Amino acid sequence: QQQQQQLQNNHVKLIQCINMATSLSTEKRSSLREKGLKYLFRGITQYATGEMGQETIQSKLHSDILPICLAGLLRGGGGSTPAEQYASCRILEAASILLGYDNHQDDEYVRAIHGPLVRVVKVVHRAVQVRRAALRALAMACFIGSWSSTSEASGESIVLDELECVMDLCEEVGKEEFRGEKVDSRLRATAWECWALLGTLLGDVCLAADGDGDEDEEGEEYYEDDDGEEDVTSGSRSRRRRRGVMVLPVLSECLDSTKDLELRCAVGGCLALIHEARLNLGMKMADGDNASDRRYGKGSWDGSEWEVTMDEIKQRVAELSVESGKHMSKKIKKDQRASFREFMSTIVDDESPCEVVTFRGGQLTLNTWREIIQLNFIRLCLQTGFQIQLMTNETLQMVFGADASVLNTITQLSQLEKRHTQSKTSEASKQAYNDRNKSRKSKMRAKYSFLEADGDGF
Repeated sequence: QQQQQQLQNNHVKLIQCINMATSLSTEKRSSLREKGLKYLFRGITQYATGEMGQETIQSKLHSDILPICLAGLLRGGGGSTPAEQYASCRILEAASILLGYDNHQDDEYVRAIHGPLVRVVKVVHRAVQVRRAALRALAMACFIGSWSSTSEASGESIVLDELECVMDLCEEVGKEEFRGEKVDSRLRATAWECWALLGTLLGDVCLAADGDGDEDEEGEEYYEDDDGEEDVTSGSRSRRRRRGVMVLPVLSECLDSTKDLELRCAVGGCLALIHEARLNLGMKMADGDNASDRRYGKGSWDGSEWEVTMDEIKQRVAELSVESGKHMSKKIKKDQRASFREFMSTIVDDESPCEVVTFRGGQLTLNTWREIIQLNFIRLCLQTGFQIQLMTNETLQMVFGADASVLNTITQLSQLEKRHTQSKTSEASKQAYNDRNKSRKSKMRAKYSFLEADGDGF
């Protein structure tokens, strides 16, 4: 009953946030429009919980949410500020998760935002943060939409074509130059993060196969379905089956040429994903129990056309895991070593990663780079609303293979509840303090009541 009441309260707050954003969207002052967008983002990430919240987002999508965001993103005459454009992209990114993988509106939603967001990314004079947010929103929409059911008319998912276009765009933006202009390192980092997220949807063959021995004569593409099996869809471009290995030279060049930590970590995640897929190709024939079996199995790079490139990458990753010098601050040095030690354990030592997500119902353990990359991307998207969405959103539970009954089993108080009930500044502590003072004063008055008498007691 308490949980149901909480859902009702969240629904009321969500409706209030949507109504406020709708009323402020026509304001002339950009600060008020930006305020309304922030309220809408908070409502989507924190208050759109359960089936009721998802149904509300679906019902308000084309009437309120999309018009508000597209107006803030494409308002002519320079009327929208970069902050307003950034907030609009963040809302579109979060709304993709709330729509869910089994909703028939996914294809329409992806088509509606694909053109405007692609234009934002390609315009070089836009603010870097706006282009980054637009690319993330585009990648998230394609990622969630790819879980949707296939179209009855063609037998193929409509979103797969959009996914290929977005991955091509990420590869172009991830290079040093785009449209004759030098690309900012932060935008390049976001491009490779989005590429890694969409790469988690591809099968191991598409990511790491050489294409000479395993490639099918008809040029088939391999995608990964919900069960982790290879899903074969007929196609014409054999490059799709070699998408992972084709970007290895570009990724290697990024590691050598840049000193930006964010870009290095994004590239390291892509390399770890590709190398893990290569190892999995060898494990499908005979599973190995240790790192030696994984290293010298069928999935090794030895003897392939990419052997020299991967040897250079492994050497560079090992160097970055212990890099030191006065040109780096202590914080950057610490973060880089921690990140590249994890990458080195997979790329060099062929070990599986391990990431543990702790929440009120227990913990969730992730043992593949596919899941870790998805976790980091979605966590950054939802921010403080990640845990509540993980416990109530069926799409996220399906992505991470979590059990809803276990996630919602509350065995301990949250930090916020502890602060409200057990801290010295909580309402309960204040009430107890007032009660003690009242009792103490009553005892003191009773004890010294004879002093207030008129002398009858003497």
